Amino acid sequence: MRVFLFFILFSLMTFELKAQWIQMNEAFGGNSVGTIKTVGSTIFAGTFDFGLNSKVYKSTDNGLNWTISNSGLGSAPVHTFATIGSIIFAATYSEGVFKSVDNGTTWTNVLSNIPNVNYYSLGTKDSVIIVGTDYGALYQSTDLGINWINVVATTPTNYYYNIRSNSTHFFAASSDGPFISTDNGLNWNLVDSGLTISSIEEFLIQPSYVFSTDNFRVYRTSNNGTYWETVTNNLSINSFKRSFGFSGSNQLIGTSDGVFVTPNNGQNWIAANSGLGNNDVNEFDTLSSYIFAATNIGIFRIDTSQINTIAIGINEINEVKILNVYPNPSHGKIKIEIESKFINDNYKLQIFNTFGQTVLFENLNNQGSIDLSHFPKGIYFLEVKNLNISLHRKIIIE
Repeated sequence: MRVFLFFILFSLMTFELKAQWIQMNEAFGGNSVGTIKTVGSTIFAGTFDFGLNSKVYKSTDNGLNWTISNSGLGSAPVHTFATIGSIIFAATYSEGVFKSVDNGTTWTNVLSNIPNVNYYSLGTKDSVIIVGTDYGALYQSTDLGINWINVVATTPTNYYYNIRSNSTHFFAASSDGPFISTDNGLNWNLVDSGLTISSIEEFLIQPSYVFSTDNFRVYRTSNNGTYWETVTNNLSINSFKRSFGFSGSNQLIGTSDGVFVTPNNGQNWIAANSGLGNNDVNEFDTLSSYIFAATNIGIFRIDTSQINTIAIGINEINEVKILNVYPNPSHGKIKIEIESKFINDNYKLQIFNTFGQTVLFENLNNQGSIDLSHFPKGIYFLEVKNLNISLHRKIIIE
């Protein structure tokens, strides 16, 4: 499948980069959808209305049809969902934290003992769940919400907007900056080196980086917050940045100018808005072959293949001139030169045959040569990549 995509790319070296978002069945009563979460094959959506119309909906057919899934939950808007296995947790603005053990059919309150508090954020790792509030408190449970303890960060904060985790750390986005915990939330430390302003609103956890935003700039860290570098790059500094998503190795960001995608960890961003316009995306999630976007006018979805095509296109359009492969066609002896701004950078070189099998894999600097003269004549596909770029060429051995 991977090589098949390469073949399409090489056959269509010029194309218009468009991604078509489709609005799903409007079942939300005109309310904003503030949060979305996929659990197994079910999608949950929380509508946002400070009146009496806030509800949780769920869909089991990739968003085509929605039913109310609100029993026991009350009418407070759900700010976010989180899961531990098949158990779903929902943090509400004023009525506490709820959980469901029957795929959202019924909900039970598990944390509501603090008056006049909004429960803003949830994060889980293994069997641990962390809840963040709007008055500077963090709560931890290790028994699926039966018991809770209050844990305190080293720096006071007013709001905990977002909590995420990787295999070793919890990350808490707050009005005082990003905090990390390496002991399942018992102790927290501020990690804001490199940030322009302290407040952080959102995280995206990826294999090589953790991304964050202060609503205007985008940052990433490769060392769990020891240092943050700015990767706003060609995104407008004036657009409001609200949410992150991903499709494979590509990252998405929802802004007041629409959705943008990057295939190279923030080095370049390109708009992916067709059908969606400039609607604010409150949250993304992925199910099956679709990316879902919760917006102020409902839920939209797009096929991940369209996002991936745009991502490949960014590399082809922005980076194609920096990879020279010659002669091509050849009798098998090929030179490779990479004209990169990253001097003496290291790359992985991989050659595939038309069956998708890897026939060569080795390390490469900015230039090198390979000898494929002992390979059968025919078409092959070359891939050169590192954390900054991923480039592809079709090569022919005669």
